[in-house]
Amino acid sequence: MFRYFFGPEKPPPPPIDPKPWDGFHRLVEVPDGTTHIPRVAFYSKACLQEVTLPSSLVYVGSSSFANCSGLRSITIPDGCSVGQYAFQHCDIRSIVLPAGLKEIRSGTFCGCYRLRKIRLPASLERIQQSAFLWCHDLNHIRLPDGLISIGRSAFAYNNKLASITFPASLTLIEPSAFSSCSALKQVVVPTTTEIAEHAFHPCTRIVRLPPARMRARQNWHAAVDAALAYKRCRAQLYGWLERAQNRLGAYGPDGAARKRDREEFERDRLLSPFTRASSSEEHAGQGSLLRAAGGLVPRPSVRFAAGLDVVIRNELRGAADSLGVKPLRRECRPSRTVHPRLRAYARWVGP
Repeated sequence: MFRYFFGPEKPPPPPIDPKPWDGFHRLVEVPDGTTHIPRVAFYSKACLQEVTLPSSLVYVGSSSFANCSGLRSITIPDGCSVGQYAFQHCDIRSIVLPAGLKEIRSGTFCGCYRLRKIRLPASLERIQQSAFLWCHDLNHIRLPDGLISIGRSAFAYNNKLASITFPASLTLIEPSAFSSCSALKQVVVPTTTEIAEHAFHPCTRIVRLPPARMRARQNWHAAVDAALAYKRCRAQLYGWLERAQNRLGAYGPDGAARKRDREEFERDRLLSPFTRASSSEEHAGQGSLLRAAGGLVPRPSVRFAAGLDVVIRNELRGAADSLGVKPLRRECRPSRTVHPRLRAYARWVGP
């Protein structure tokens, strides 16, 4: 194994020039006094396995270690910020991010397939888009209190990520942030968090939301194998499509509805509970006029893809109008691309 040292240590050297690093192997120790590593300084050095960074370092440039497929270990000093795609497609197994770091920039650890453990600093406020995209071995992550937003596709395609709990400070989960996290079983979302379209597509089995969140927001929600269901007196949003035993008004993935008793609606002038109908095929293709119960009107579309993609928009019309909502007419056409239990493509065409 070769070890390379670079000096002198005094006075502090200027920012590192990428060219002198060509040809170095396996282990690199950056000298004390170095403050910046410029973009693409170590780009595609596949033989590089370990890097030691000095405490004087304040910035690691964009793509500086990208495609270093042999890089397994690196220590980032406190107070250092990291540019976008800095460690893209590296072989890093675990990493501790420095104290004081405010944001993880776009694609920083994108494609780190073997990354299993990461410790996020308490100072972290934002995780930008694709920051941990395709980190297949990442099975658990603890988000710090103070985190404000999670960017588009930030944790997408993390096949082993099983559960995650969001801090109360979180205000935004952007589209596809946890897309295709096939092992994700449970998500607990704070009251103040805005969930963008397809944020968990198509991975969640159970999604939990407080009742206040459902009453206060008019939003698009998407799930595969899950119609978004709200049940009163339980602070949770059900995603199970298979269960509709509890006298619930129901929207199946085909958009069909089963109305609760009028007397029951008059007793309960809040949001009605929704879940999937017990038999979706039973309602598909009928083209009937539907009345939205409890003030929840799904429009403009309920659409299907090969993965049984369901998009339902909930508009809150108020308890007083819960029984006076105009019916919606839908048209159904056969489709061979959808889930075999549905056999229909539903399109809302107006009242």
